[in-house]
Amino acid sequence: MHCSQVEKRKLSIGIAELQGEQLSEVINIIADSLHSVDPYSEEEIELDIDALDNETLWKLRQYVDGV
Repeated sequence: MHCSQVEKRKLSIGIAELQGEQLSEVINIIADSLHSVDPYSEEEIELDIDALDNETLWKLRQYVDGV
């Protein structure tokens, strides 16, 4: 199922509201998809939500909805 621009926007807002360990889990979900992301790096990560595949977007949506 394709993730719409509205859904991506809602997801972005939901991720922006997360803190600490919740954000760490988001990074882990993304790192599983984008192997170029190091989940243990202390550097700030800029996320291009349009670069994520639908499977990753839905995993993120489920996680954000659950917290």
